[in-house]
Amino acid sequence: MHKCLLVPDILSIIFKHILPEDPDSAEALEDDWQRSLAVLARTCRLFSDPALDVLWADLHDVEPILRCLPEDIWSGTGDSLCLRRPLCSKDLTIIRQYTHRVRKLQRGLDFDSITSTAHQDVYRAFTFLPISPPLFPNLQQLTDCRLHTNEDIPFFRRLIAGPSIKTAVLNVDGAITTFDASDVLSQAVCQWNQLEELTCDALLNKQGMYHLAALDSLRSLNLDASNWRFDMYKNFDYPDDKSMFPHLQNLKLCFTARSSGDACPIILRIFRSVPKQIHLEFCTPVGFDSIQASLAILGDKCGENHSLQKITVLFRPSGEEDQSLVLETIRPILRFSSMTDVNIGFFVSLSLDDGALRDIALAWPNLQSLHLNWGYGSDPDNHSRVSIAGLIELLALCPKLISLGIVLDTRILPAPTAERPGGGTYNQAITSLHLGDSQISDPIAVAMIFSDILPRLNTIVASKYHAKWRQVVAQLANFSLIKNETGAYRDHMSDVHCFA
Repeated sequence: MHKCLLVPDILSIIFKHILPEDPDSAEALEDDWQRSLAVLARTCRLFSDPALDVLWADLHDVEPILRCLPEDIWSGTGDSLCLRRPLCSKDLTIIRQYTHRVRKLQRGLDFDSITSTAHQDVYRAFTFLPISPPLFPNLQQLTDCRLHTNEDIPFFRRLIAGPSIKTAVLNVDGAITTFDASDVLSQAVCQWNQLEELTCDALLNKQGMYHLAALDSLRSLNLDASNWRFDMYKNFDYPDDKSMFPHLQNLKLCFTARSSGDACPIILRIFRSVPKQIHLEFCTPVGFDSIQASLAILGDKCGENHSLQKITVLFRPSGEEDQSLVLETIRPILRFSSMTDVNIGFFVSLSLDDGALRDIALAWPNLQSLHLNWGYGSDPDNHSRVSIAGLIELLALCPKLISLGIVLDTRILPAPTAERPGGGTYNQAITSLHLGDSQISDPIAVAMIFSDILPRLNTIVASKYHAKWRQVVAQLANFSLIKNETGAYRDHMSDVHCFA
């Protein structure tokens, strides 16, 4: 045997090449890669540990662990795998030979899930054993942990809450006592000093949030704050001399409760600075003033680094309000000059004109993606007043645009001149437009202008005036063929579609 094969790290690298590219694919399930690793583990003592580490690193369910025990302990197959007798310390010793190798646990912790192959009593049997440290001490990724009842909490506390977690997705069912879940999950989070990504839909107490705020490793925080008691965060007295969320890059807040409007400003005030990406989603109707207050808080935290680069705000107003998206609504976030991606979906009418669009373009010159209420723009009394001239100016001021969704009023066309319609302004990166219910009267004239300012445009997504927008797309294809034949453009345009 070559000397290099005596090094366990080299063996691990070699054995990892046995793994399929996609372990969850149907081909991988039929493959014998697991059998190959098992054979290598039994080949010799030198191969055993590296092969077992690779074999057990990614675990979908606890069933393989149970099947390592003697057959007199468990019975059944599929969804009815059960224990014949209680587990003992000797059984735990056998199990630990494998569980310390697990780095990723995917979907084995949904106690009521039909995808789990072990009966929920199997999970809870582990909680009666003297387990210290946790059963999975080196677990780094917990991609789906769902707690349905208070009886599930001991399993999580004693078996899963290990110190090496880097990625965690925690979901708590409404049947669990809120404060029990809060304490348990917060205690677990406080043990995770290497945490990089956290998705959680349960209440974290102040200690849990303090710990997250102090982590240097935390990069992404996704909170479904629907069931939270927000009052506890009104006085979030984090020490002034300590850095707060120092390396947080991505913040997502999702609200489904009717009290969400008041909650968002409270949570946003916790943060001293704004991360690079923010996603705010309100799944139930909330007051328009709450959204304006939330965006104002973000604007006040702009600072000198202008860190915010991507923002998504999805909002449905309460029925008694008659509001529209105006420039003043989003003006606070215009301070972030490094913005590259903006998706504002307020599910209200769009009340912007060319001057407002110019202000947006001047504030965000590095825009690559801009979507402004493109599906909800035209109200009979308060419709979008952004014209084709405003669109041309946007393309001139934001040359990096590659994706655009906005409601236009194309009934007002630029006055005919001897020059080209765009005056030399064009964008070759945009291939599709999301125009919602943009108004149109002369499809051929619009197609002529679009052909000049958006020469590679081949898709228009519209929700109204379908026939006319289809005619625009058809004309774009014709103009493209003519240009190709005359040599005006070298690249041939193909696959022209209109989803109207």
